[in-house]
Amino acid sequence: MLYRNTYLEIDLDVLHNNVKTILNSSFTDFCFVLKANAYGHGISVIAKELNQYSKIKIIAVATLNEALKIKDVTNKEIMILGYLEDELLEVAIKNHFIITIFEVSQAKIINKISKSKIFIKVDSGFHRLGKIPSNRFLNEIIEISKLENIIIKGIYSHLRLVSLKYDNEQYQIFKSFCKKIKDNNVSFKYESILDSIAFTRYPKFQTSLPRIGSLMFGLSSIKESNKIKTTSVQILKTIVTNIIDVDLKGFGYSDKQYPKIKKIATLSIGYADGIPREISEKSYVLIREHRCQIVGIPSMDQLSVDISNFEISKGDEAILFGGNGMTLEQLSQNLKTNKNELISTISSRIPKVYKESNKIKYILDELVGELHEY
Repeated sequence: MLYRNTYLEIDLDVLHNNVKTILNSSFTDFCFVLKANAYGHGISVIAKELNQYSKIKIIAVATLNEALKIKDVTNKEIMILGYLEDELLEVAIKNHFIITIFEVSQAKIINKISKSKIFIKVDSGFHRLGKIPSNRFLNEIIEISKLENIIIKGIYSHLRLVSLKYDNEQYQIFKSFCKKIKDNNVSFKYESILDSIAFTRYPKFQTSLPRIGSLMFGLSSIKESNKIKTTSVQILKTIVTNIIDVDLKGFGYSDKQYPKIKKIATLSIGYADGIPREISEKSYVLIREHRCQIVGIPSMDQLSVDISNFEISKGDEAILFGGNGMTLEQLSQNLKTNKNELISTISSRIPKVYKESNKIKYILDELVGELHEY
């Protein structure tokens, strides 16, 4: 059931076309990343939809609670990319999750609990998690590999994606270190350094298990958009809830006056839904094919748009992005951010409507904890 006329519409036909395009572009196994609620698209539904693809071996998430959320809906192995505190390791192990580590002390804790699969994180230059390649780290990995209950599934890292020069340096560092590990009789299946952007940008980088996230949703970088062609799957929709004639005193929280604006429409969406407060005058919404500029400061639950020159009625549908409206690429450029931030911060109080063959397949309302299948 749809409890609110503001929702994120997701086209599953487009999603599956994107996934097939990605999988057909390489012979390797894949890891698909569903962190941040599947980049705002609903982690449980997307995980379920990916079950049909045998080339997707691992579903990756960032946190333990994300892993727990999908453990009963996915037929893939689940990998936790983020750091787990010592006291959380047992929960992850008992649920058979693949754990990211880079410390011998954690490997020893895991070894005492149960047989477990791990990935070792190498810091090739991004400087977030992992350790920088060195003889000391190499010896630590050798020590980890000798623990009887530890199965090293793979070694991985992440490119900075700043320039070809730096990315190539990181790639060479990573490949060289992986070779040293193997030369010391440490066995592992995967060496993974490519995310969605790197996978499209550097097809000649020879690694395994690319980690695909935003690309499956058609959120490719504009520089890579023609290399592996995917299409945006999402449209954010709301409705007009009021029509107001305004005077020179202005409206809303802003003290700015808009002398040319004679009429505004109120939309049923605000910053608590994930609309950036700085969006005013940097974007438009599409109502009856009219581009209506967002004006004033968004409130928690409402948004104002200029309809002075258009015939707009209460109840009309308004598109904030996607479809024939503003693209996420355009919006992210206007706001000097990136598409992933905009889509992943869409609030859980916005329902998600999943369509297949132009019919509703699921309605997900995370706030009330309901998933209806049609």
